Amino acid sequence: MQTHGRLQATQRKARQIWNSQPIFLDTETTGLGQRDQVIEVAVVDHLGRTLLDQLVRPSIAIPRAAQRVHGIGDADVRQAPWWHEVLPRLAGLVEGRPAVMYNVPFDLRLMEQTSRLLGLRWHFPARGVYCLMELVAEAYGRWDPAKGAYRYLSLEAAGQRLGLAEPNAHRALQDALLTRAVLMRLAGVDA
Repeated sequence: MQTHGRLQATQRKARQIWNSQPIFLDTETTGLGQRDQVIEVAVVDHLGRTLLDQLVRPSIAIPRAAQRVHGIGDADVRQAPWWHEVLPRLAGLVEGRPAVMYNVPFDLRLMEQTSRLLGLRWHFPARGVYCLMELVAEAYGRWDPAKGAYRYLSLEAAGQRLGLAEPNAHRALQDALLTRAVLMRLAGVDA
């Protein structure tokens, strides 16, 4: 059962993150496995301005299962820049800034994995990385005694729980904007 104190503590954390003027980042990928790669990345600032909205050409084909989720196919990325062309711009945008993602372990793993698979050095120069999925779980997730943690909500479920109408589009820019909106609502910040 959710306690008022738990929600207040989460709201305080959300306000602290919001007050740091973070950037919001999201990726779309060829899949979830150990050989999958980033095919889209977006970054927005705390004001909602788009700093990066970029398709990325992977070195592997995009499976149909992944295409059904995000709608990005091989033809869409054929003329897109390679990851080694996008990575320096991404690093410049996040360097020294706090970064918020909805599922930090996944996004960081896929960015690092894409770099490694393509023989690139990986470094994420953010000044703090915050997983909004974990924060939402602290506020609204049900306790799972088997895991000893609160259950995660999807980005779309988090938005719905907080009264946001935007769906999880499974496109990097829209999802980065939804992540921003979820943090704002959780922090009690007006748009």
